[in-house]
Amino acid sequence: MKKFALHIALILFTLGLSAQVPRHPFFGGSGPTVFYDDFNSYVNNTILGGQGNWLEEMNDVRAYGGTHAIPATSSVKCAIYFNATFSGDHYAQVDVPDVVGGAGLGPAVRCQGGTQSCYFWWSSTTASYLQRLDGGSTTTFATGTAWTDGDEIRLEVVGQVLSCYRNDALDTSISGDGIYTVTTGTLLTGGYAGMGGHGWATTNETDNWEGGNQ
Repeated sequence: MKKFALHIALILFTLGLSAQVPRHPFFGGSGPTVFYDDFNSYVNNTILGGQGNWLEEMNDVRAYGGTHAIPATSSVKCAIYFNATFSGDHYAQVDVPDVVGGAGLGPAVRCQGGTQSCYFWWSSTTASYLQRLDGGSTTTFATGTAWTDGDEIRLEVVGQVLSCYRNDALDTSISGDGIYTVTTGTLLTGGYAGMGGHGWATTNETDNWEGGNQ
């Protein structure tokens, strides 16, 4: 009986560890838990906020096709993974199966919740944009090369520094080295990881969201 109990405990311990290992150890992710959502469990074409662990912070991010998230409505948008604890230094990461037209949805960090404020990085087919959302208004920090279908995108924040990774490497089209230091406006602190973007395109897919602490 003791051997059986020990065996069960070992299985549960192993499963617990596997749930906490980041998909990409290259980046670290030293927090105790990595949060993940593949958007497979939501009703098609429904607002993501209020489902699962998501909160609609501004405008319209939707679950779509039973497989991914999309930007909806024609304006800026932000959704927060709120049912989690993040340190001030954290990251958000997404896969981008399809980049279409002038709309896009990407990772967001330091989402404040209730103030419509965050840092986020998104892309149209023309360019990618590292931006700040502050009280519903956007400021562009840097513009870079447009993402392409199949890219893996990650935004990290540590202190005042935002680091932009594309396919496991710093995207040097952003500020020359993939790193932007926030020196204007009030620095956002704390908050949550999430997603942010612009525009509306049902064919612009964002998938496999991940967030965790640095």
